[in-house]
Amino acid sequence: MLVVMRAAATEAEIIGVKGLILAEGLTPFENAGVAHTVIAIVGEIGRRREALRSRLEAMAGVATVTAISKPYKLVSREFHPENTIIPVLDTVIGDGSLTVMAGPCSVESHDQLMETVDFVAAHGATVIVTSGDDDKLARVKAIGASHGINRHSTPEWAQAVIALTEG
Repeated sequence: MLVVMRAAATEAEIIGVKGLILAEGLTPFENAGVAHTVIAIVGEIGRRREALRSRLEAMAGVATVTAISKPYKLVSREFHPENTIIPVLDTVIGDGSLTVMAGPCSVESHDQLMETVDFVAAHGATVIVTSGDDDKLARVKAIGASHGINRHSTPEWAQAVIALTEG
């Protein structure tokens, strides 16, 4: 469930709502937004749903109570309508620009790599693969990778990726 507090809800009213949630053995997660405070209720509500909803709706400061059955309440747009933007060194993740992330374990097997390249290329993606192995680059290009860049023979491989993606 999500409890949306009135714009003018006092801290005491918010604490009262959170207290009721805690008394029911559930966990409240507060998100103070620009216009409203939203409280997500996490836990097994079960048959208490309608009774709890009625009790919450009757509390001072409460604007609306909405049943949410999604298991990922805390990251839902209902609870957190704004994009999450995370600064990392000299880049930003979540600001609308393209971000590609990978690591040493992003590909766990040869078969997984080949299946992934084949699948995404078949669905229209531009596939750029970096590797230190020219044979692997030749194989992925043969099944649909658009570009293969050897990290060892191209010291500025990151700049090459940037050039291929037009920034």
